[in-house]
Amino acid sequence: MLKIFVILIVGICGTQGQVPVLDDCPDFDVVENFDLNRYLGKWYEQYRYANFFELMGKCVTAEYSLNANGSVNVHNAQVNILTGKPKTIDGYAVPAGEITEAKFIVNFPVGGFSPNAPYWVLDTDYETYSVVWSCEKLPLISTRFLWLLSREQNASDETVKKMYAVLDKYNIDRSFMVSTEQENCS
Repeated sequence: MLKIFVILIVGICGTQGQVPVLDDCPDFDVVENFDLNRYLGKWYEQYRYANFFELMGKCVTAEYSLNANGSVNVHNAQVNILTGKPKTIDGYAVPAGEITEAKFIVNFPVGGFSPNAPYWVLDTDYETYSVVWSCEKLPLISTRFLWLLSREQNASDETVKKMYAVLDKYNIDRSFMVSTEQENCS
């Protein structure tokens, strides 16, 4: 029965796109002395682990700004590859601990459902790249998300190398990554 449960959970997570792993979430270091004000603004997604909420999406961006209550407004946008129609979603992020620690809890209220998700900035130089990790522990597995973001719509090879170096530092598997198309974005 346990084996069937594990197969079912892995199957469900796999079809939704996030990466399921039969292990706990790794405890990675995040950016020290994180400067939220420097992080705010627009980021262009370059690579990600496949996930259900970005299915058929291209031209994916995330824009962060401060809300009056001190939380961070999160505005995500993408264009549907098939229809060319834009799709956006707005949520918010709050620090998961100290404000200088690059760990946040992100929430996107949708249809009465308002799940919280971790958003950890593993590394950023604030001006060219950001590597973002998310992992949640479920019964018997963890589900993992990864985003490689750039301030440029199409990151330079040098910027991509910096992001890959972060993945290598933490031994994060690149085989689950997909490239985000950033062409013909209106």
